[in-house]
Amino acid sequence: MAGICYHCFRSVPGMGACPYCGYDHAQTEKKYPLALKAGTLLANRYLLGRVIGQGGFGITYVALDQQTRSRVAIKEYLPTEYVSRDFVTGHVLLYSADRTEDFLSGKKQFLDEARTLSEFVGNEHIIKILNYFEENDTAYFAMEFIEGATLKQYMETLHRPLRIEEANRYLLPIMEALEWVHSKGIVHRDISPDNIMIRTDGKAKLIDFGAARNSTGEKSKSLDVVLKHGFAPKEQYTRRGRQGPFTDVYAMAATYYYVITGRVPPDAIERSNQDDLVLPSRLGAVIRGDTEEVLLKALSVSSSERYQRMGEFYQAMLATMPHPFSPEAAQSTHQERREWERKRKAAEQPNKKKNSRGIVLGVAAAAVLILGVTGFLLLRKPQAAVIPEPGPSVEPAPSVTVIPPTDQPQSVVISPAEETPENEPTPEPEEPLIEEGNFRLVGSTVRFGRYEQDNNTVDGPEEIEWIVLDVQESQSLLISKYALDCQQFNKNFGILKWESCTLRTWLNNTFFAEAFTEEEQELVLTTHVENGEEQGNPEWGMRGGMTTKDKVFLLSYKEAGDYLDPLDLRTCQPTGYAVANGASVYSSTGKYDGNCIWWWLRSQGSSQNNTAGVRHDGSVLDDQVNAKGAIRPAIWLDTSTLTG
Repeated sequence: MAGICYHCFRSVPGMGACPYCGYDHAQTEKKYPLALKAGTLLANRYLLGRVIGQGGFGITYVALDQQTRSRVAIKEYLPTEYVSRDFVTGHVLLYSADRTEDFLSGKKQFLDEARTLSEFVGNEHIIKILNYFEENDTAYFAMEFIEGATLKQYMETLHRPLRIEEANRYLLPIMEALEWVHSKGIVHRDISPDNIMIRTDGKAKLIDFGAARNSTGEKSKSLDVVLKHGFAPKEQYTRRGRQGPFTDVYAMAATYYYVITGRVPPDAIERSNQDDLVLPSRLGAVIRGDTEEVLLKALSVSSSERYQRMGEFYQAMLATMPHPFSPEAAQSTHQERREWERKRKAAEQPNKKKNSRGIVLGVAAAAVLILGVTGFLLLRKPQAAVIPEPGPSVEPAPSVTVIPPTDQPQSVVISPAEETPENEPTPEPEEPLIEEGNFRLVGSTVRFGRYEQDNNTVDGPEEIEWIVLDVQESQSLLISKYALDCQQFNKNFGILKWESCTLRTWLNNTFFAEAFTEEEQELVLTTHVENGEEQGNPEWGMRGGMTTKDKVFLLSYKEAGDYLDPLDLRTCQPTGYAVANGASVYSSTGKYDGNCIWWWLRSQGSSQNNTAGVRHDGSVLDDQVNAKGAIRPAIWLDTSTLTG
């Protein structure tokens, strides 16, 4: 019998796990006995699905908004200390009449939370409230549904602490958003890795303002005592403790401490008796001394010794480091972290073969300094990792002067043809597949194939621009100049490997068929794509997997460094179509404005559960989870019949 999946709300053929998202309602519906039944309609608009989570004061569901046909999250006020439920009507029932005042006071605060959050709709790092209402003798509000994981869950998938630049990427925007919240007189009071969501596009969002209170309020009831051990400051352990923005400063500092060390700080009460807080640097975190001092001040047990405003904490952190989103910050801290990881792994596995990537890049850097970019590209040998299968024998291409890629297509100077004898007709030139560029010129921008790019399907697909990375006789390696689309690396569960990922299947089937005509497809060579130790992720000792044969593929960690050096050559901007499909765009006032937040490489990241990519500044991202990412396809092309 056909039904509906109570997670993705698609029609499913019958009982069991959803064939689209894998959710099995039968295995989870008994986990939350007080929850409303899936399929319940609220406000004559929201069709309830599965329970996302339950706390002491409420339950959160995923729901389908039947007006917009989109998923939302519905939060229900349900303090289990006071109430039960009539499952016939769905109404909330008080255990005792003498708790009526507490229940009503809590419900008012719950609706105040919704009103408070509705003021922050303009901030992309705070969850958005869409609607709030009363029903079933209690209260509800609808908010945006976030695809992703909590910061705590995200760290669990990495099996390691975050590096400093990673912590900055997620937490500094939250700190900035909290300064805005505090300016409205609101204190969150429940900041922790459980209440920060990392969306699939890599952005962080602060959620769950259920414990938020007006910073000037002095009234305290049992409902007001909300805390998470290790993240809550001392003043939250007593109902009469004075609280304010400095309360959130402690919790944010504790969260920062946790993500860079992997350890929850000791309880504030324990620290007030004997402070056993271990310095992050002693727990392996690669952190500057002055940054550590700022963090420790924010973690002061005494509220008077902390930063009194989140903005002060935020500015103090910024002052101790390069701008957290700059390539300098990413590279310097990343390199320190890598060195620490190398030493740790060397101690654990003394016989493990040392990585030679640093030496290779050092030699390459020296070559660039001595010979210049042009000489470096001319001397670069063909890469063994992506080897096109042999084609017809042709004469080698003549030596040429290399023109590095720029923002504009490269103009090509064509030498005049030899004079044609009189009275002999001039032969008609062969119709080229391109209009400009040189397929045999490393660094040139060329055009080949068509794909939707401006997100306007009325005018048809646009010509694809490629950058020539390598030339071997009549065969050229190309990578798309722009990120053409946005896809998950693997839509199936399991280890993320190039050989088995759904992105590889999509590139070699859907993309290949849409981007190239049958005539053009004949020119795209089948490539032996090496994914062994050298083409894996040498920084973390991750192998890439088996050798594959592909028409379309992605660059590896090593190839991105070899072919696209220096950093700026690795940056790219997404097309309008890619953005419409979920590609994230970096927004700033600097030179990286408009670049892809990151685009996929085919190599694994720091573990089998994540994948490497290239960030907006050209630095490598080693730990991107299985989210949607921008795509720059690469191909080897037979250029023997192409002109230009």
